Amino acid sequence: MMKKIKKCKDESLFARNLTFLKKRSTEIWQLVDAADRSRKAEASTGGELPLEERIKKSKLLFYGSENPVEMVRNFIEGWKFEPFDTIFLIGLGLGYLPMEAFKQEIGSPRMIVIEPSIQVFLDAMACIDLDELLKNPRIDLFVGEDIRIADIINQFRHTISLGKNPIIVHPMYNVVFEKAVESLLNELKERLSEVINQWFTIREHGKRMYSNTITNLPSLFAGIPMRRLRGKFKGVPAICVSAGPSLDEAIDELKQIQYRALIIACDSAVNALMNSGITPHVIVTVDIFQTNIHKLKPYVDDLRETVLIFGLESNPDNIRFFLSPKRVAVSSFSKLMSFWLAPQLDLQSCIPQMSSVSHLSLHAALAMGADPIIMVGMDLGYVDGKNHSFGSVFFDSVQESPFSIYGNNGCELSTAIQFIGDKLVIEQITRQHATQFINTSIKGAYIPGTTIKNMVEVIDTEVAEAVNVNSILDSVDWTCAADETRAASELNILCQLLKGARDSCRKNRGKLSEAIHTAQACGGGNLDANFYRNAEKEFHAFEKQNFVYTSMNMELVLDDAEEIFRLREVYRARQLMMKKDASKDQVDLLVRQYDVIERGFDFQIQQIEGLILYLKEVSTLKKGEQRQAAGRSADSRLAMCYHRQGELWRVYREYMNCIEKEPYQLSPYVELIQILIDSKLWLSAQRLLTKAGSMFGVLPEIKRLKQSLADDLYAIFSEIKKEWGLNNFHSTRRLLAEYMTLRPHDSQGIELKEKMYKLDRQSIVQWKVERIGTETQTAMPERLNQVKAYVKEKELEKGIGVLEGMYQDFIENRATIREQIGDIRMMQKDYRSAMWNYKQALKIDPLKLALTNKIERVKAIQETG
Repeated sequence: MMKKIKKCKDESLFARNLTFLKKRSTEIWQLVDAADRSRKAEASTGGELPLEERIKKSKLLFYGSENPVEMVRNFIEGWKFEPFDTIFLIGLGLGYLPMEAFKQEIGSPRMIVIEPSIQVFLDAMACIDLDELLKNPRIDLFVGEDIRIADIINQFRHTISLGKNPIIVHPMYNVVFEKAVESLLNELKERLSEVINQWFTIREHGKRMYSNTITNLPSLFAGIPMRRLRGKFKGVPAICVSAGPSLDEAIDELKQIQYRALIIACDSAVNALMNSGITPHVIVTVDIFQTNIHKLKPYVDDLRETVLIFGLESNPDNIRFFLSPKRVAVSSFSKLMSFWLAPQLDLQSCIPQMSSVSHLSLHAALAMGADPIIMVGMDLGYVDGKNHSFGSVFFDSVQESPFSIYGNNGCELSTAIQFIGDKLVIEQITRQHATQFINTSIKGAYIPGTTIKNMVEVIDTEVAEAVNVNSILDSVDWTCAADETRAASELNILCQLLKGARDSCRKNRGKLSEAIHTAQACGGGNLDANFYRNAEKEFHAFEKQNFVYTSMNMELVLDDAEEIFRLREVYRARQLMMKKDASKDQVDLLVRQYDVIERGFDFQIQQIEGLILYLKEVSTLKKGEQRQAAGRSADSRLAMCYHRQGELWRVYREYMNCIEKEPYQLSPYVELIQILIDSKLWLSAQRLLTKAGSMFGVLPEIKRLKQSLADDLYAIFSEIKKEWGLNNFHSTRRLLAEYMTLRPHDSQGIELKEKMYKLDRQSIVQWKVERIGTETQTAMPERLNQVKAYVKEKELEKGIGVLEGMYQDFIENRATIREQIGDIRMMQKDYRSAMWNYKQALKIDPLKLALTNKIERVKAIQETG
């Protein structure tokens, strides 16, 4: 009889909770109701434990023999949070933990409960009264195996970044749901990191990024959409080159590639590549700051056929000074791109999150269909005491960093916090794509999901196929994404819609302000909870109606909006936990939010209207409405129009068109050379001046320009000597790189370059000496044991990484090491790599019969398919 009463009590409790759940979330209610019906059907056939037994088993599973309430109180002891913090709780248990947390007054944070098991949730519904959980608006509940972390993060993206975001796993869930919890933890960390990084980037630099975007839009319109490059290099190997220290060791191999693989260079690697005679097919740039131009400026004259893929928010000088017309804009931040330009112009130019130029290089390679993607110089740490390759203008020797990560060679790698974040993004990229990623940095960071190979093997095995990258690039349609008339039209439509949204915002703010003023005059009686609910409802209707435009606005006003979002969470928590009416404060916040949004609209409209005027002027000149019969005057006016906007690449092209039409006219030469000198594009000015000199001799204008250029070069070298004397090695290195492109045989420049190289080498030697004093090289037997442990744990790539490191350190054992790498490749069924390693081992030790047998075995496997 008692069992029957207990069963009825549990079932009535379940029914009561189910009623509350239906009011809270119809979606979860439907899921739970279906699961309950299924469970009852199983119970009727004897395939399910009785309810009482099941609850008892669940309590024992999650709380053991302890009192659940006491256990969770001990677990949450010391928790203190702010209302704008967000707790992610993986696992509901039987519901005690989240409810007890709010009873203990932990600070009223938002709590997002993620319960991966519908069966556990059913037990919780039948075990205790969940009234306080299901009615608490500070607790958000997600249940079931089909939970999408990305959707959860997107739903709360405007609150997540306001405070702390601890991820807490319910006791025993790591044991009971090990794989599910691990998967949820990893994805939560990745998604949180992505949203928070993006939030802080936009908050700190939103207005700069938007201004950069508007300035770069003419290059987007005049370039091609990413759509035309997508899949164009399907199955073609791409080599993504960063400026990490290991680039120095890869230069000789990179020289052999020519057109057999697509070389995508990060802007910071251009110096090292160009000085070694390697011209990349594609350059990527994404940095929003002006100092970044020094990476590219000295070399733009030799890159006039290279493709530039640029982040739309990049420093405009990098884009406008790049002389090649082959350009493609992409973005992972800009709502103007994702919500308007990309769909209207069919650009397909939106890419996933990127926080560094290395990420853009990988995304670009993926978008173009390249496979494999070979990572060169992506060390993500300080290798041999260097932060960059010797060829980079940003090279420096480094002191020990407080941060370290696991290296490919099995050793700890000193690194920086920025590199750790970059590494997490690259790991996410490799997980999300079936493309093979090859990491050639043996001393660099270990990146799960990549294949570790040395550069010699890569050249022999991955880029040996007959591929002509240049011919593929030549086949691309390079006509513009949108001419100026179409671009101006699209922007004008957007501008009118933004004005409509702004006017609506202004009207709502005015109405609300007037209501507040009236209420205050009457003693504030009308500002009750009902008044706020109506005002909030109207605000949400405004947001919904203008979602696209307010989203574009957010990157401009996030700094101001963040304070409003934070205060709103505080007021909501205060109203819930202290039962205090915060309606007046909430209404004031709505007025402030309308005001912030309106100011953002004003800024956008002003920027876009300025650009529309420029585009219309260009369109008018291009259509020939003001052209004269001879053509020269019109060409000059168009060039000057570009020049006022700072679009140097288009100025250059326009003047070169004039020169091609009328090669014996002096004025286009003189005007363009002066512009190039003023823009400090010395090499372009010098080459064009040489051509003008051969055409026109020593005319006064040519002589004046030559003297002007000589004076500027003298000033550069004087500045170099000054910076060198002050021990400012960064600026000396940058200026010297620029000077040597112009005067490669200058004895003083060569002498100073050798001095700097000597100092750099000395600092590296000193770094190694200090390391030897504090560390001892791990002996070969110990390293082999490390390899064996990895093989036993089936972490085969880690084992190969250690062996590749040993190959560099133990010269006398290289044949054996190559053979062992071949053996592991056989385990992975990577027969091409196994064959290469066995053959390399045989070259070193030609008398080893076992190697011949292994090679024959691989051949037999390959022949039989």
